Order: sequence, then structure tokens, then C-alpha cells
Amino acid sequence: MRICTFLFLLIAVIFPGVARAYQHTTIRLTAANYETLDLDDPYWKFKAGDSMHWAAKDWNDTGWVRVSPLIRTLKGAREMGFKGIGWFRLHLQTYASFANKPFLLSLTTNGAAEIYLDGEKLHSYGKILHSEKSEYVTPYLPVIIVLKDTGRHVIALRYENIYYEGLLKSWNGN
Repeated sequence: MRICTFLFLLIAVIFPGVARAYQHTTIRLTAANYETLDLDDPYWKFKAGDSMHWAAKDWNDTGWVRVSPLIRTLKGAREMGFKGIGWFRLHLQTYASFANKPFLLSLTTNGAAEIYLDGEKLHSYGKILHSEKSEYVTPYLPVIIVLKDTGRHVIALRYENIYYEGLLKSWNGN
């Protein structure tokens, strides 16, 4: 353990950018921080497209783009590669002080979304159908998530809005 800590500190001194990237790859949940944690920061990874395999806990997402889950402008959507459907993934590390404590994941969206925890679907808002028959809803209630054990977990969010360009143009960044 001391060798790992030493190596991380050495990397942090020589390559501070690498150390910052490492620190933001996994959110560490503790009893002290889970009530105030803001997940709008770029802790998420994103990939445009759609594959149900991307919900899996152990899916390799190292090549995905690190982003904030907020899509506010057409430029931002283009930079992240969003084209109407994509997946967001968030890595969490839990400790004994946090196990079995519920937390709420609140979404604000104008599309359809499905939420997965470690590959298991927890909740859907609307229906993702890859067409004009998709059903988009605005979530009013958050999803309750309970991490029953300690260790690494992944929240995956499948999101679709095929009308995103028109919405983003009309919002003008608001």
C-alpha cells in the first residue's frame, strides 16, 4: 500500500495533469460527502451511439470522452459527439461507512433516459425507440439508489433525444 501511495505522489509531482485525471476517474462515496455531492461536474464518461453492453459494470470505457452530463449548446453536443443518443457512465467507490445508505439521483432531461446500476436497469423515464415514436418525459421524481456492498460500482445512463438540435437552438445556452 505504501508503494502505491508513494508512486501516486511521485506521479502527482512530476505529472500533475495525470494525477488530476486519476483523481477524477472515480468518485469516492463516504458517509461524510454523499449528501452534498454534485454530479454535474465532468466525472462522467460519454460515448455516442447505443449498445446495451455499455451498461455492464466491467465494460471498458477508458476511451470514452470525459464530460459533464449537461448538454447546453450545439457546440458542446458536437464536441462530445452527441448525435441524438448516447451513454453516460459514472464510476463510484464505496466504503463501509456508506454501504446500504440510500441516495437520490435526480435528472433534468427533455428526452428519454434509462438508469442502470452495475448493469441492472433501475428506472426509465420515457421510451427509447430510435424514432419519432420515442416517448420523452421530464422526470419529476428522483431514482433511489442503494449500494448494498462496498467496492466499485458503475451508474450508466442511456439517453436519447433525436430533437436535441432544435431544442438547443431555441434554448440558446440557457
